[in-house]
Amino acid sequence: MKKHFILIMLIVIATACSDDYLDRPPLDSISSASVFQDEALTESYLYRVYRFLPIGYGDITPGYGWRFILGSITDESRSKSGWIASNKRWIPGDISPITNDLNNWGYLYSGIRRANVLITELESSSLSDEFRTRITAEARYLRAWFYFDLTRRWGAVPLILVAQDPDDDLSTPKTSREDIYMFIDKELDAIAADIPLHSEVKANGESGRVTRETVWSLSSRINLFAENFSKSALSSKKVLDAGFVLQNDYDKLFQSYGGDPEVIFEITFDFPNNGHNFDMLNLPFSLRTDWGSQTNPTQELVDAYEMASTGLPITDPL
Repeated sequence: MKKHFILIMLIVIATACSDDYLDRPPLDSISSASVFQDEALTESYLYRVYRFLPIGYGDITPGYGWRFILGSITDESRSKSGWIASNKRWIPGDISPITNDLNNWGYLYSGIRRANVLITELESSSLSDEFRTRITAEARYLRAWFYFDLTRRWGAVPLILVAQDPDDDLSTPKTSREDIYMFIDKELDAIAADIPLHSEVKANGESGRVTRETVWSLSSRINLFAENFSKSALSSKKVLDAGFVLQNDYDKLFQSYGGDPEVIFEITFDFPNNGHNFDMLNLPFSLRTDWGSQTNPTQELVDAYEMASTGLPITDPL
């Protein structure tokens, strides 16, 4: 028995050496060298960068907390559960560097790193120039959005445009808010022509991807924050000239299944592939008494609306 065991081991070792058995690529993952030489894999990587955008529908997005607490830390609404961050942290004033449910610093820098990896890897990719140009432009848009969200909340932040390695000097100095806005503005101007128009993206069935009008919209917004009002107005006019108009039926904004004339950027929810908790979290309290129904309007919000019949404030004596 012992001799047979030794013989089998020798056969295995000989086979391993001759066939490079121990030098095979991993079977449970794909190397970066392979990802950025394949269009489908590269697009999949890009979509992972998109996932760092907040969807705004009660998701538990790391770094963004429960989205419905935002209205409930103002006079618009109240959440009913004591464990909800708006009741547990914000209203009592229990906010600190380690108990801030809206601390998105690390989360956004994770998105920025992924965008930086994609941008860098595509520079040496053998994929077509047309494909690389569009994907790179989308990654630069997402990176610009992440920096906008960072600087409007934190002020000066480190401006990192390459994926850092552990051996690099990671003590990157902060860049002023003004310079961050300037960087974003230049990025958006540079990539606008490389991204298709909304009509082209829609015709190709690519809902959820950045369009040229989306780029102009962010340009308008960041220049508004930067108090560059003339550039903000110019970018807004480009969006209006592209055909976007206000929805004439306000109620339809909350019942849209896509294609609303007022919506500039939208993503598709197709459960179970991509779902949300919006309906459950915003049902009236009388319909759900467990952890749903967390956004309950205050009287102040009700009073802020005009009467449908007259257009007058609800407090008007008629």
